[in-house]
Amino acid sequence: SSSSSSSSGESSVTWCGFPSYALRVGLTILERVPCAEQDFTTRFFVTVDCSPMVNGDCKEVTEKGVKNVTLKTTRKRYPLTEARAAHIQRVSKLMNQEDYVLRKVGVLMQNGMSVDAIADVLDLDHKDVENFREQALIEMTGRKDVIFDEAFVYYLRDPSVAEVRLEVFSEELNKEPTLVGFVKLKVAALLYREDMEEELMRLPLNTVDHEAVAAARQQSASAETDSNEETADPPAKYDSFAKISAECQLWPIVTRCEPNSNTHAPRLGKGAGTSKSRTGGEKTQLITAVWVECAFGLRNVDLFGGKSDPYVVCEVEKSSRRWVQQFQTAVIDDDPDPVWNHPQQDIKWTTEEAIRFTVYDKDFCSKGDYLGEVSVPRAMCRQGVYTDFFLGEGNGTLRVKIAPLEDGDVPKEVPFQKPSPHPRIAIWVERVEHLVCSNKSAKLFVVCSQSERQSFSTNPVAGHAHAEWNHGPEEWVVAGEMELHFEVKDEKQRKKSLGYCNLSREACLNGFHGPLNLHDGAGRLHVKVEGRPPLDPPCNMTLSVSVLSAKELRNADLFGMSDPYVICRSRGKEMFRTEVIWDSQNPVWNHGPVPVVIREDKELVFEVWDKDRIGKGDKLGFASVTRHCCVRGFDGFLDLGKGNGTLHVRINTEDYDMSQQLQVAEPKLPTSKGAELAHGKWPPMDAASIGQWVELAKGMAARGVSFMMRHIPKCGGQ
Repeated sequence: SSSSSSSSGESSVTWCGFPSYALRVGLTILERVPCAEQDFTTRFFVTVDCSPMVNGDCKEVTEKGVKNVTLKTTRKRYPLTEARAAHIQRVSKLMNQEDYVLRKVGVLMQNGMSVDAIADVLDLDHKDVENFREQALIEMTGRKDVIFDEAFVYYLRDPSVAEVRLEVFSEELNKEPTLVGFVKLKVAALLYREDMEEELMRLPLNTVDHEAVAAARQQSASAETDSNEETADPPAKYDSFAKISAECQLWPIVTRCEPNSNTHAPRLGKGAGTSKSRTGGEKTQLITAVWVECAFGLRNVDLFGGKSDPYVVCEVEKSSRRWVQQFQTAVIDDDPDPVWNHPQQDIKWTTEEAIRFTVYDKDFCSKGDYLGEVSVPRAMCRQGVYTDFFLGEGNGTLRVKIAPLEDGDVPKEVPFQKPSPHPRIAIWVERVEHLVCSNKSAKLFVVCSQSERQSFSTNPVAGHAHAEWNHGPEEWVVAGEMELHFEVKDEKQRKKSLGYCNLSREACLNGFHGPLNLHDGAGRLHVKVEGRPPLDPPCNMTLSVSVLSAKELRNADLFGMSDPYVICRSRGKEMFRTEVIWDSQNPVWNHGPVPVVIREDKELVFEVWDKDRIGKGDKLGFASVTRHCCVRGFDGFLDLGKGNGTLHVRINTEDYDMSQQLQVAEPKLPTSKGAELAHGKWPPMDAASIGQWVELAKGMAARGVSFMMRHIPKCGGQ
């Protein structure tokens, strides 16, 4: 302890630095455990021993192996029976370049390739391939991994002398546990890191070398060493079979004692010390108020003609990277645009990193189908946010308000902000080369995914080593921490991956064109990704749509004339329909205006149908108006197809600033026979003025004005 006093005459304050640090040791994955292929009874567990450390009574413990004090044990877990795609992708992030080369060598050896062929394909020296052969044989065996995802916390007085020992044990049925290997970690290394945090990826386990132990004993006996001297651990032998991944975090603890209080250190408990984030920044307790209001344009996942029954689950991310539910909204039946207006919920933040809102469709016998999710980081919640969050491509938006509580537990005033445009990317999948595939008659295709719920695939192409697709472009909206995942597969073995690769968000936005090395097999995949301008204006916009009339519609009735009506659709969903005009090929509806909300929709589709007494009727034609034209306004005739006539619609919006359109300079009409035309005067309808009409049409298109050009008989067919 030490004391200090301020120059202003304040009373002295005693700072107790016992303990001074807290250490968190997290265990994630144990890879390639020594276990037979058909062995389903052996379990594995890890013991963590840290000493010297401080117990709950602030007494230093220097002994090793004190159960539940210095020595802590994970749960006993079975290895994974099969490696799923999510697990393989997680393990691939822990691998370095040498691990990738080792895996490729193993795959090529499994397909019977010679050392010379492997060296040529992977561009390696023959000596390197020979050195990799023994380890590659292990890679050829079936993968047996154990997932722990557990963490332990120790309190330390002096981290510079503390040491952590991880021991891996296997336990067969009705037998004593057997030591598989161990790893030693020096805590002092964390003191020299800026954030005092380190992710230890794929640490090889050390096993006891009995021959080296016997040699050391003979040497010590011949030298007649002092028997009271402390003996070191037996020599370690490197074992490349099993590897463990862990993470260590260290943060300081300072406990303040009031003047004239007892000088002993207080008991450690909740609230002792200052927590620290993964990035090293200190965290203070935060309380936020959360409201879940409504959603727009949710995806429909019901199969039997109904609509989704959405509800929202709110969760927070704890420091151990797990999500804990805070509350759940009510279920709104049959509504893709639900309004919950869920009352205020106060959430206390300590070490939480983010808050997540997940939208589900309620089913009778299960949790329901996933409709989309959004995560809001802690920093954004501290500032306050009130907007429509994008739930993913085709999943709609969710309106949420988060406000920190100020003095007197009053939520901070947070104004509503329109969501900013989401950037877009275009994806091309070109070809694959030097792929290792044992099936000579394979039909290869590529699956590209942004998440587990959004993907596309190319058409199958015959080939086992080289294939060319030239698929694209596929346009996606970039939302959140997106990462593109490409996977090459054979159509006859869809569950088996022939190779995969990833492309980061930064590379997608900056643009990428070239080969990507496949991680799970030899070969290179050529892809192209380009950034596209964001959708303008932002996601949600209300339009006023009117269906006025139609001309020269096709007659679909045998007796009499068609009975037309119009259906307006967005993303396949019916927005509204007009009344039926009986026996008319030139109907006049004057239907509307009808408010229509567009989000990430690409276009509005207008379908003209002929009403029949029985059934839906005959389709007379259809036309579409792109989002770009909708938000800028449209009033004109749409071509319904060859011989199907035209449809007159009007689309207006109040959310878009039309002044942007009017700022475009008016085009200058060209002169005719040396005479200047006055502004706004139409050119004459003759053959000599065709050039003026073309220039006028270009100027109208530049200002976003829609128009139709018809054949003019007086122009001589030109």
